Formats: sequence, structure tokens, C-alpha cells
Amino acid sequence: MQKMIFSAVALVAFSFAGMANEIEEKKIELKPIEKEYATILKPCYAVYLDTYQSAIDNGANETQAGNVAWAAYSSCTGL
Repeated sequence: MQKMIFSAVALVAFSFAGMANEIEEKKIELKPIEKEYATILKPCYAVYLDTYQSAIDNGANETQAGNVAWAAYSSCTGL
């Protein structure tokens, strides 16, 4: 009988404790990428890919080709 009473008291205590710590959720809205920025990125991504492939075709290893392509991408985007 004591176990049942203890269990009932513990259940009630934990229920109230769980409700007391309820946290309000905050919703964050993500802004879409501006159209102007998106139009800049697509052609610059093509510049990156073309530069990378050209460097590979001319005998560069993957690291060198990536560095050259990143430089071309940065120049294109103005970074």
C-alpha cells in the first residue's frame, strides 16, 4: 500500500514539475536570397567549375585546381 501511495505522489510531483518547465518556442523566419545575389552566384559558380576543369585538364592536381578555381570565384563575386 505504501508503494502505491509513493508512486501516486511521485507521479503527481513529476507531472507538475514537467509542466512548470515548459519553454515557449520561438519561430525564426529565414529570408530568401535576394534575386540580385542569386543571379550573381549562378554564373560565378559556373566560372568556378569551368576554371577547376581547365586547371585539371592542364595538369594541376585537385588542390591546385581548387585554389585557382576559388580565386576565380572570389574575383567573380567580389569577395
